[in-house]
Amino acid sequence: MNTTTDISIEGDLKAILGDVHEVTRVTPDQVMSRRRISEWAQARQMTYYLLRSMGYGYAEIGRVMDRDHSGIIYGCNSVKDFAKIEKKTKMRMESFRRKGYDV
Repeated sequence: MNTTTDISIEGDLKAILGDVHEVTRVTPDQVMSRRRISEWAQARQMTYYLLRSMGYGYAEIGRVMDRDHSGIIYGCNSVKDFAKIEKKTKMRMESFRRKGYDV
């Protein structure tokens, strides 16, 4: 049974996957896959971070992304850390800010 929160997070996930694809050129299927290719993993972590910035909890994000909540925590922290030291990640996060995300 889908609750209102399930429908809401799934809709937001779909929108975020589209935006992540625009910024990173990583497809939604690649983001949702289990493959650990660096570009895909970074796009996946950005997806976690954007969902988190919209107020979703780690467990909710983990459920909709079919991942453990501890991986979501790690991914969100990685994005924050890389945005401080890596120019490419910083520029991508700025692109998301221009799209209206609170990051």
